[in-house]
Amino acid sequence: MLKFNLRDPKNALLRTRLFQGDPGVDTLVRMRSSDMANPLLVQQRKEWIKKRTREVTRNMRDLSGFMYSTDLFNCPSCGSNETQHSQGRRKAMADRCPYRWQV
Repeated sequence: MLKFNLRDPKNALLRTRLFQGDPGVDTLVRMRSSDMANPLLVQQRKEWIKKRTREVTRNMRDLSGFMYSTDLFNCPSCGSNETQHSQGRRKAMADRCPYRWQV
């Protein structure tokens, strides 16, 4: 990953920081790929994840015959008790956020 990110022509920020000695060697080898990646690529990845999350949750919400609205469960993410659940798959999903969990 380090070699790929250093060779990326759009990732001048990482090369500049490296030449200035900003991240030490220990820090550099422990960095995640998202920390080293081109800022535009990081933003694009976030948009892809956001888009895919919306698609998946929209598809789950379209299963109106299989999903039941209830207030039995509290969402661990947003705290809302407005949830939908599926008995067959034992999954619950909050109405206010895209968080899903096993029941």
